[in-house]
Amino acid sequence: ERCLSDAMVGLGDAFAQAEQEYGVNALFLISICEFESANGTSNLAQSQNNLAGLGGSGNWASFSSFEECVDYLAELLSNYYLNPESSFFHGYTTQGVCQTYCGGSQHWIDSVDRYLQENFDQATKVE
Repeated sequence: ERCLSDAMVGLGDAFAQAEQEYGVNALFLISICEFESANGTSNLAQSQNNLAGLGGSGNWASFSSFEECVDYLAELLSNYYLNPESSFFHGYTTQGVCQTYCGGSQHWIDSVDRYLQENFDQATKVE
């Protein structure tokens, strides 16, 4: 929870449950959602509960809740982007996921990695 922005507060359990169910690191999921949704404040996030920029070309996915989006993202990554048997698989890194998720954008890789480092630092900070 301490990694989440105001618009995403309360989703900690959804991210943790998605990690347990699909084996995708919760901090990685959070980082993608933070970047893709401007920390939960983008129009797409607010109007369609789409935290992860899923869809495209004007055909954006809609979800009934942020929690449903988090679950869908984790399942999608697990089954396709992080599955060596899938044609979407290009490795277990941010760069590997990015190859198909958004065409290999270096900006996406750098931004998600920056969020990932910030979230790791926040999650492991001793108070």
